[in-house]
This record gives sequence, C-alpha cells and structure tokens, in this order.
Amino acid sequence: MPHQTCPSEAKRESHPSGSQKELPILLSYGKIHLPHYQIPSGYDLNGYLKKLCQEGVSNRYATASSTVLKRLEVELNIIGRMGYAGYFLVVWDFARYAKEKQILVGPGRGSVTGSLVAYLLGITNINPLAYGLLFERFLNPERTAMPDIDIDIQDERRGEVINYVRRKYGW
Repeated sequence: MPHQTCPSEAKRESHPSGSQKELPILLSYGKIHLPHYQIPSGYDLNGYLKKLCQEGVSNRYATASSTVLKRLEVELNIIGRMGYAGYFLVVWDFARYAKEKQILVGPGRGSVTGSLVAYLLGITNINPLAYGLLFERFLNPERTAMPDIDIDIQDERRGEVINYVRRKYGW
C-alpha cells in the first residue's frame, strides 16, 4: 500500500535533551488508523470486550433470555471477525469517562442503536431487542465502510472528553 507523510499532522515529541521536534506521521491509504486500547493482562481485545458485555448483561437484565445471549454471541463474533473490538473499547472508555465525570451523554442515535453490544457497554441506552432494531444496519460482514458510533456529549463540557482522549490515546 502506498504511504503518505502528513506534515500537517506532525506529532511533537520530546527529545532527551528537552527540546521539541516534529515527527511526520506515516499513513497507509485504505487502512483504518484507530487508537490502541490498552487491555488488562490476561485478555485479548475480543476477550475483554466479551467480559465487559457479560457484566453488562448482568447490569441490564435481571435474567438474560436465550435471545439476548444468542444475539450477543452473533454480534461479538462479527465485531471480532471484522477487527472492531478495540474500536468499541475506545468508545466505551471515553463514554464511561464522561459519565463518571457527570458530563451529559445522549442515549444514542443512528444505526448503533441496533447494537446490543453498545447497549450492554452503556455506549447507548436503547435496548435494540425491545424495539426490534437490527444490528446488521450498523455492522455486517459485507459492509466495507467502517461503522460510525454517533455520541452526543454536553456542549459545554465536550472539551473535557476530547482532552481525555488526547491524553490517553495521544491524538
């Protein structure tokens, strides 16, 4: 794949002497570049996402039906195969941060509301099974474009969340 150096997106790094220098970022065309979510030891991205979702099942349902468990398995398999576990974890992380800091976060909108995984993680507050919403509208193996997760964050405090993401993920 061809690469392009993006001087406008140069990253500043400190040199051991204390001076600052700009380093160009090397990007590949056609490749998705996402921040890296640091998972706890003993897990891979898919395993940690599954663990969080299982905790979400306990938090969202008094008793999980076979419908919930089957849907969760299908969604986790698709997310894992398509390589989006880290994406969900990063979004979960900053949405959780906002809520912990009492920054208002919307209940969810767009096709992501069809994701049980997003609901179980608290990314959305809309139960897709209660409304017959389809996960495939959000993500399916035949879709080539990356799915987007629209999150509404309180205007006056959105900068706090952006700064958190910058500090944690270096963007």
